[in-house]
Amino acid sequence: MDLLSDMKLFRRIVALNSMSAAGRELGLSPGAVSQRLRAVEQRFQTPLLTRSTRAVTLTPEGRVFLEYAERMLADAEGLETSIGASHGPLKGPLRISAPSDLGRRYVAPMLIDFLAANPGVQPELHLLDDVSDLVGSATDIAFRFGKLDDSSLVSRPLLPNARVVVASPDYLAAHGTPSHPKDLSRHRCLALVRNGETMPWTMTIDGKRATPRIHPVLSANDGEMLRVWALAGQGLAFKSHVDVAADIRAGRLVPVLQPFMSGNVGLHLIFPSARSAVPRIRAFINFAVGRFRELSTELAQD
Repeated sequence: MDLLSDMKLFRRIVALNSMSAAGRELGLSPGAVSQRLRAVEQRFQTPLLTRSTRAVTLTPEGRVFLEYAERMLADAEGLETSIGASHGPLKGPLRISAPSDLGRRYVAPMLIDFLAANPGVQPELHLLDDVSDLVGSATDIAFRFGKLDDSSLVSRPLLPNARVVVASPDYLAAHGTPSHPKDLSRHRCLALVRNGETMPWTMTIDGKRATPRIHPVLSANDGEMLRVWALAGQGLAFKSHVDVAADIRAGRLVPVLQPFMSGNVGLHLIFPSARSAVPRIRAFINFAVGRFRELSTELAQD
């Protein structure tokens, strides 16, 4: 097999975290997948994956190989389109990562509309609140809040966003409304957990960034769960405004501690630069930017 085909296989093994699943998707037997992977490793004289009974893990050399594979595969797809070998409709997989509540509320409906216009595209949406490794997970595009640390990725701003502490009217009627972050120690708080650690509630107190102490009564690694609990009157939640804007507008949730909220934590679309050369990915990037531009206008009216 040629190197590009092996790169495609390798990318799917990493994305699916399984050699057998990648083989089934591509119509290859487990033996054929193992044989091709061994041939690539022998070609470069180094292991690219660490195999176990439950998962496959990239070695440092495997990560380099995957980064080059992503660029080469993107260039190949872009070349086909540029020279006229692929003038038909958009087609192929589209792997997207998004925070759970943003993904359910905005990205999932967006994908339905995008798929209706481009039935040859196969979207694959991963909902997770942890910051995903785009290269290691073979993700094409990720929606993320906050600043981009990885300079190897491209970032497209989608909309401004701020953090907000919210609670239901019933909770505030029963427990009172906090007037200062120090009051949080006496309230029921709903916390987001990442990698076993409670995420801090960053605020501004006396002109300085601070993380007031909270005592979570309920915790989850799914941001949408915090919203559900807050709506049920279970406590205070620290959320992105975009995730709860509709609830605030409808009076289902009430923002508190507004004078202490920190600045903008904008929503961005991030992706490896080479992926934007792929027509279906470039088309979805433009589609998403347009949709969130409309949403930004709507939120600005709140």
